[in-house]
Amino acid sequence: MKTARIILIAAILLFQYEPVAHCEINDTPLFDYKVQNNNLPYGEYILIRAWRNVTQLLISKDHNTLLLYTDRGNTKEDKINGTGFSRVNSVILEIPPLRRGEFNHIIESFIIWGDSREFSTSTYRGLDYFINNVSENFILYSKENTEHKLRLINNEKKITASVNFDPFWKSLSLIEKSNGADGTLHHIVIKNSYNKNIKKIIKRYSSLLSQKQKIRKQNQ
Repeated sequence: MKTARIILIAAILLFQYEPVAHCEINDTPLFDYKVQNNNLPYGEYILIRAWRNVTQLLISKDHNTLLLYTDRGNTKEDKINGTGFSRVNSVILEIPPLRRGEFNHIIESFIIWGDSREFSTSTYRGLDYFINNVSENFILYSKENTEHKLRLINNEKKITASVNFDPFWKSLSLIEKSNGADGTLHHIVIKNSYNKNIKKIIKRYSSLLSQKQKIRKQNQ
């Protein structure tokens, strides 16, 4: 009877669980599904979160409008629904869904190439930049178990961007301090993702990283 009660309590807690807003990669990285509950800076930027079978795209536009699109399960449904919030009038916004092709394209583009838009208030380099330059002097590289750690340094030897890339656990975190950003909010946090498109990207760049490391050893 006591065991059954413990199981019941655990099930209730699990059912009531909601992701913590603005959390770090050692916890679930997902945004709160109610976009207005997330503690986010003002500005023009795009953030990506993925955890297991959930993928999220958060768009901050016009400095005061937040849009959050959530794909639960990477299914074949053609549309990804989203929620919006205006911080000017504190009102919930009805926003049109994104076509799956658009959603996947944005996710892929910003993971690979980053955000270099002129009007962005939080620009950053994508995974492609770090992996392709892993052998350069301005990239510090280390490895801990299955996780690759890449750090971008400036002329003063200070770290300006950090990437943690783990092909085994299908995980990626990326943060870059730019345009006056405080450098505490990750642009991308992916942890143990089941998303097939993200898994393809990670597999591709894992292979490229292995090639770069082989070349680096040959040149030493």
